[in-house]
Amino acid sequence: MGVESLSPLMLIKILGMRDHIIWDKGAELDFKKPVRSDLTFHFCITDNDLSLIQQELDAKGKIVYPFFVKAMDREKDTCFEAKKLVYVRRKSHD
Repeated sequence: MGVESLSPLMLIKILGMRDHIIWDKGAELDFKKPVRSDLTFHFCITDNDLSLIQQELDAKGKIVYPFFVKAMDREKDTCFEAKKLVYVRRKSHD
């Protein structure tokens, strides 16, 4: 598991699968330097992110939301950054 999976999984944990469909839509990678050690990934979902997602869900029922991830090496240098696009939609309960 790497940069491709954790943002949707974090949102599933926060928003729940019962009422939402959540999946990876895409990613853009920006490589900064060669990787020569194990990497640590830094994922963050803020209260502001959740508020913006909820506002868009209330207005349109779905959103493709960007999250930003950093991959850092042993020396804490950023080796690459990723812009993750995550699709979120409310399920209709008929």
